[in-house]
Amino acid sequence: MASLPLYYPVRDRIQTGDMLEWRSGGIIGPVIRLFTGKDRNHTSMCVALGDHVQFLKPHKYIMEANFPGLELELISRRLEDYGGQVWWSHLKGGTPEMRDRMEKWALLQVGVKYDFGGLLWNAVARVSANARRLFCSEAYYIALVVGGFIPHLHYDEKSKRVIDERGYGVHAPRPGEFEWYELHDPPVRIC
Repeated sequence: MASLPLYYPVRDRIQTGDMLEWRSGGIIGPVIRLFTGKDRNHTSMCVALGDHVQFLKPHKYIMEANFPGLELELISRRLEDYGGQVWWSHLKGGTPEMRDRMEKWALLQVGVKYDFGGLLWNAVARVSANARRLFCSEAYYIALVVGGFIPHLHYDEKSKRVIDERGYGVHAPRPGEFEWYELHDPPVRIC
């Protein structure tokens, strides 16, 4: 519970579409960081359901890819016993409709199976962004595309793939690589 005092000062500023990036201990986190060369090994998307649903206080959730698949969990509950570090990055710009598209897509993905093969392959090479199975940064990336935050990309619902209108291949980013898109404010440590 020691980590929650860092979270509570920013809690009310968190919006749907914002990003959390995680640096975990254990076995898998350091291995992912070793292969990617990044200081973070997990990405999740914030979902602020209370902004739309009548709660006494807005609830802040994350949509994240874990075994066995995508799940929705309260941020505060996830942080309570977390032994690593977490950074919140506010998604700049956009309209409420863009964030609504991200949220609707994300909520429909809850239960989609985890993409172990994509995760392993993405550690050493690159994989195409495909929503048939999802790993963490792939899920967040596709949500950004669905929301319209990366204008030259669009999501094809039928094939479940991200398409680049310029004809280039589309590869899912790794945790720690979202700064390339310049879509977020500087990260704030919340755990």
